[in-house]
Amino acid sequence: MSQRVIRSLLILLLTSQIFSLIPIGEAQQLVNFTEFTIPTSGSGPHDAVADSKGRIWYTGQFSNKVGFVDPSTAQFTEFQVPTPNSGPHGLTVGPGDVPWFTGVSSDKIGRLNPTDGTITEYDVPTARSGPHTLKFDSGGRLWFTEETGNKVGYFDPSKESFVEFAVPTTQSTPYGLDINDRGDVWFAELSGSKIGVATQTSGVVSEFPIPTPGGGSRRVAIDKTGKVWFTEFFVSKLGVFDPTTRKFQEWETPTKNSGAYALVIDKNGLVWFSEYNANKVGYLDPSTTAIREFDIHTPHSNIRFMSLTPDGQVAYAASGSNVIGLISLDQSNPAMRTSTGETGFLPAQTIITVSATVATLVALLLIRKRRDGKK
Repeated sequence: MSQRVIRSLLILLLTSQIFSLIPIGEAQQLVNFTEFTIPTSGSGPHDAVADSKGRIWYTGQFSNKVGFVDPSTAQFTEFQVPTPNSGPHGLTVGPGDVPWFTGVSSDKIGRLNPTDGTITEYDVPTARSGPHTLKFDSGGRLWFTEETGNKVGYFDPSKESFVEFAVPTTQSTPYGLDINDRGDVWFAELSGSKIGVATQTSGVVSEFPIPTPGGGSRRVAIDKTGKVWFTEFFVSKLGVFDPTTRKFQEWETPTKNSGAYALVIDKNGLVWFSEYNANKVGYLDPSTTAIREFDIHTPHSNIRFMSLTPDGQVAYAASGSNVIGLISLDQSNPAMRTSTGETGFLPAQTIITVSATVATLVALLLIRKRRDGKK
């Protein structure tokens, strides 16, 4: 074996060891982004939620439209909201695959008939309430937050009636919400920097200040164990609250000043989030508390909302780039497969470190062989 070959192996060894110490973007190839550009330019899509057929419904906050895209054909269909400048904002898909939405500027809740495209609007009782995020509970009541009304309420479609509950903290800016299996409605207070909970009978029962004062709790998502996850926009953190122990935990995003915003938990329990200021998405693995980030290739995406599709992809609305997108884990990549067949990451740094170890052993064996040959 020549000195040149041995030198080359040693260089490979040293290079591998160096790369094993360098964060390399967490293997961008391990996730796939698929984006669909909305035909109405500058529509400012805010929320994106899939129905049972896989169509992704969205609100066009600046176009005053509600629409959907069929990912299988990339075809869009849009419907004009009757009230001008209503600011379609939050969106959810209810029973019968019927999309409902909030008019944050019109103080209305809207229902779109997916068969003929007709839209029916209902006036929220509180003027200048700014209805924001909405979601159905198991009893068919449509809960929503009031961003400027400082209330949490619900709409009963069977009675076409509203019930509202005031949030104890004044000017708290009730924002994202989620509902657990018991029907408890957990919500974030953006200005109040608290996590609150409401029930149908008792209204807003309790509020819990998050550990970082002024953190700006924005979105919430409840995992299978009942823990309440949330983003902290102003301090770029992820947090979780355990209602049983009433204890919090927080983690800073790797990218500073990233503006943690949208939030959703996938079928594997990974807590996905968007980084509004950094133009990234990421996830936290609760089993290890490791956080991974991924660059979004489209500039200025400004993702405000994320949800889960029936097939397990993460859907998002990018208000800045005017697209509806999907994120999926790359199942074809060997690094994505574990011995149990479940989806998971083998960190790129681990792969490189293993390669460096192999290179070390090979180099040492060759050096020893050369020495033995000279004896």
